[in-house]
Amino acid sequence: MRCICQHVIAAGLLAIVAALPARAEEPLGLGYWAFPHEAGKTPAEIDASCRTGFSINLGGGHWMSFLLENGRWINDGIDACTYDAAASTHTCSLRYWQNGAWGDYEATTVYSTDASGVIKAEATLAGQTNVSYPTPCPIEAIRDVLAEGLSPLR
Repeated sequence: MRCICQHVIAAGLLAIVAALPARAEEPLGLGYWAFPHEAGKTPAEIDASCRTGFSINLGGGHWMSFLLENGRWINDGIDACTYDAAASTHTCSLRYWQNGAWGDYEATTVYSTDASGVIKAEATLAGQTNVSYPTPCPIEAIRDVLAEGLSPLR
């Protein structure tokens, strides 16, 4: 029964992402994203990163993030965001798993692109700013993760 449920969740997540309309003005398209803290990661490093944590852009300002914790995939964040194209900024209300409990937060992410097209994201949450370089996850890594099964909520 667990195996069937995992496949239904995996198929549902893939179908949702595939069916959503693209919002071209946003720097991060629909799909599965890793957020390494250094630019220029190799394909193998991105694949490995996606196998330990990733976020899904579901479209319409909705995101979910998953993290591998103690050998089990858990949902550690649910975001509802608005995008200001003029400022290239996401402002998000999110439920985020931190320090052993769910909390409600506001976050702002400012995007920029360097001359080579690398996207940089500067996200401020609870007064702390973190820099990352959003990179699409390879579909092979996501297929493997979804086959393992995701826990929808803590």
